[in-house]
Amino acid sequence: MRKFVLPLMCSIALMLTLITDVTAQSFNGYQTIGRNTVSFSLIWSGKPYIGFSYAWRDFGTSFADIQAEVRMPIDNGFSRDEFQLISGFYRPSRLKRTFIGTGVHVVWDHNTKSGSANSLSGLVTAIPSYVYAASLNDGLYGTTGVRLSYKPLLWSENWDPTKQARHTIQAGIHFDSHHERTLGLSFNPTYNIHLDSEEEDNVEADVYVGQAYFLGRF
Repeated sequence: MRKFVLPLMCSIALMLTLITDVTAQSFNGYQTIGRNTVSFSLIWSGKPYIGFSYAWRDFGTSFADIQAEVRMPIDNGFSRDEFQLISGFYRPSRLKRTFIGTGVHVVWDHNTKSGSANSLSGLVTAIPSYVYAASLNDGLYGTTGVRLSYKPLLWSENWDPTKQARHTIQAGIHFDSHHERTLGLSFNPTYNIHLDSEEEDNVEADVYVGQAYFLGRF
């Protein structure tokens, strides 16, 4: 049980530190509209995964989407042998037609079938974005942008340079849309460039469907 303590404490510490005064556009999902949003996602990362996430929005001078997500491989079902936990936040530079979304996440990978059973990575991201639709009523609202991320390996139980890169660059696009203020959709294809590993560069993609179940803004 001790081997899970460090990743869990890091994730909790990040969430508690950032929950008070940040604003955001979520990259591991989509820019939410309501105070609370739950999402379902399908992910391809070498094999299919299924994900479930929760996002809390802080309404202030800007916005903040603070999110936690769990991902599990479909072929392994709801087993504790393999899963991924992601938590963090995103923040827009300004509330205008064009803006830059920035954010920080931590990623905990657990896989008892691999050479490294547990590892913890950071994820620092910038997304130059454009609001392509901004209805003032209950119509369509959506953003799109180019995503650039740096993912350093912070800690690993048994680091294997053939399977884990210490430094990864992720490049891709972000597309999201919101309908009737409640239903959200997102698509995020990404190309991973492993800088210092024998691991092959690869393509990932995810699709999110989410529901804002409380629109309270005060």
